Amino acid sequence: MIGRPTVPVETYLRLMYLKHRYRMGYELLVREVTDRLHWRRFCHLALDAPVPHPITLSKLTRKYGPDIVHELNRLLVQQAQRA
Repeated sequence: MIGRPTVPVETYLRLMYLKHRYRMGYELLVREVTDRLHWRRFCHLALDAPVPHPITLSKLTRKYGPDIVHELNRLLVQQAQRA
């Protein structure tokens, strides 16, 4: 395998929620999620799973763009409301 592993969209969106909610940069976000068990659980990251690298998150944000991230988040909230 070459490069970093992919990040599930649901995990990415949850990470971006925390980043936005607590006004953190990517590096601080990764450190905090690594250290906080309840944030790992919220992001659907197993205790022994690595937290995505800050550069991976930054690249995904650029790749998706704000419109796609907004739409994905809307769909995720809609799905959560149905559940």
